[in-house]
Amino acid sequence: MEVAPEYAFETAALSDVGSGRDHNEDYCGVLIDSGNCGVVCVADGVSGSEGGETASRMAIEVTLRVWRELPVDLSPARRLARAVQQANIEVHELSLFVPELRSMATTLIAVAIDRGEMTAVHVGDSRLYLVRGGRSPSSPRIIRWPPSDSGSVYSAKSMRAPTREDRSSPGASAGS
Repeated sequence: MEVAPEYAFETAALSDVGSGRDHNEDYCGVLIDSGNCGVVCVADGVSGSEGGETASRMAIEVTLRVWRELPVDLSPARRLARAVQQANIEVHELSLFVPELRSMATTLIAVAIDRGEMTAVHVGDSRLYLVRGGRSPSSPRIIRWPPSDSGSVYSAKSMRAPTREDRSSPGASAGS
């Protein structure tokens, strides 16, 4: 498959347990639909609650599964929002039916790249930074829409707030 150079992208993942923990509750996943379109997700299970590892793995797996199942004629923003909403539902339902996982929760960042346009969804307090030319901006701009920490969908096409069609509210944090 030949990819136009302006739409080509590479992915990589690295995770670190960090200090003070004996295990990692991070999970990531990548799905390349075509040479021009892909989804990258990172979840960080909430430590201190049982099942953070389960919640983060499940959030990524469900998000990627639902993205694959949804019609490709939906906008990437709508597809990504629906995939993350379904992940939230499934994580929450599992927490209701498995007593040991009752308090499980995770954050989630998911990015869809389609022909050079990026759409991002965040759930919880994880952050996404834009790095250009190997450097991040000295003062990152934080955009919140809607103006709360409840979770948002962003389209990077001209860095505008999403339109009514693009907006969604995926929930406060996956599983809670």
